[in-house]
Amino acid sequence: MNFAEAQFWESLLLGLGVAWFVAVVVGKISHTARLKFEKTSFSLISMWLLFQESPLTLAAFLWVVLLGWVCLKSVTFERQNQSRSYLWMGLVVLQLAPLFYFKYWKFVVEGIFGLQVVTPHALIPMGLSFYSFQVIAVCLDSRRDTLTLPKFVDYFNFASFFPQIVAGPIERRKDLLPQIEKIRLAVTKESIEKALPWIILGLFYKMVLADNLAVLSGILVVDTQNVYHVIIEIVLFSLRIYFDFAGYSFVALGLGALFGVKLTLNFVSPYWSLGLRAFWRRWHVTLSQWLRDYVYFALGGSKKGIIWINLLITFLISGIWHGAGWNFCLWGVAHGVGLIFCHYSPKFKIPIFFNWLITMTFVFYTWLLFYETSVEQICNKTMLLLDIRNYFDFSMDSLMSLVDNRTVLALLAVMMVLSLVTLLMEGLSLKKSPYSYLLSVPAIFLMILCVIILAPVEPSTFIYFNF
Repeated sequence: MNFAEAQFWESLLLGLGVAWFVAVVVGKISHTARLKFEKTSFSLISMWLLFQESPLTLAAFLWVVLLGWVCLKSVTFERQNQSRSYLWMGLVVLQLAPLFYFKYWKFVVEGIFGLQVVTPHALIPMGLSFYSFQVIAVCLDSRRDTLTLPKFVDYFNFASFFPQIVAGPIERRKDLLPQIEKIRLAVTKESIEKALPWIILGLFYKMVLADNLAVLSGILVVDTQNVYHVIIEIVLFSLRIYFDFAGYSFVALGLGALFGVKLTLNFVSPYWSLGLRAFWRRWHVTLSQWLRDYVYFALGGSKKGIIWINLLITFLISGIWHGAGWNFCLWGVAHGVGLIFCHYSPKFKIPIFFNWLITMTFVFYTWLLFYETSVEQICNKTMLLLDIRNYFDFSMDSLMSLVDNRTVLALLAVMMVLSLVTLLMEGLSLKKSPYSYLLSVPAIFLMILCVIILAPVEPSTFIYFNF
């Protein structure tokens, strides 16, 4: 399910081609049968693409989704019979079992309890965190809002919709299910015109910007005792993770639009945020909303309990969701503390530029906690950054020791210029609508040329596939 690989598009086109051919044949027999097959075909294509990744990926998905269906049935039964069965709670726990086993078992057993037992070494099944949260949200929403039980095929398509199954957005029932219930295996000229700009923008973000930044991160010679080297390392990762994840999200948005489905815009130019709260309303929008509704509000939000504890717990869970490691816990806690400070700090007006600079300095620094797995290294680099004396020890020779040849230097320069121009276009677009200038026809043609000329031969996997 890597949108940057030709194999994904080949598998998708093959699946769609076969499905369309069968739909035409079935339509000769019965129009109603064709409509039913078209809905079913989306489920089959999604399972085919998951199987292409690995049988384990498909098996984990089926476990979570089928248990989710049983959970929905139990919620409906409980409501209709006015009973207070808690079977649904047990089913939610079982849905989380694969996530805990593949993602957290090793960390909990070895990292927390220090026990040496057999632990899973298999890669985390792709998309496990994303569709687990989406399916659990359906069960919780259906119980809370007394919603009717959807048809199984619609529920399955909702859970398995291939554009967003492996890395979001984490859609809600009220937003996606009504669209899924009307989905057809048909592509129109209008849908293509809506879809292509988002797909091209996403591929440009991923294949040109994120993948080249990944190449640079791998070949730069970083001296961890040089504060400027560490700053450049942090900046490169901060740009890479945004372009990587936003790139996936934009392609997903385009693929959804191709079939008339409007997915949530998961990123709204987050690096132009004025304040940490604004950042979290723009970065990974659907996860932020999920944590707000099912964790923060469940704890009492700003109305019940102690606000700072509610915020801290919510962002600790956010860190744990992203990965099993103490660095992810630190990253979540750091953002929780940052938001607590924003909530309780005296309200005074800060010039826009300084507001933006303070916010981005904090956000970029905390990415160090995200990618650096060694707590010792995090502490060392943090102390290096905080020691003002280190900034006076500057020489062009020490800075240039980052690169070992002119080709790498040229690539670094090109990527920094392209990244800055792209971010500037994002900022200008906010006056109209998010990414509007980047979605214009001239920009699209330029991005196509960049993909052809600058995309690395070997694309890297999406960072969030590991989450």
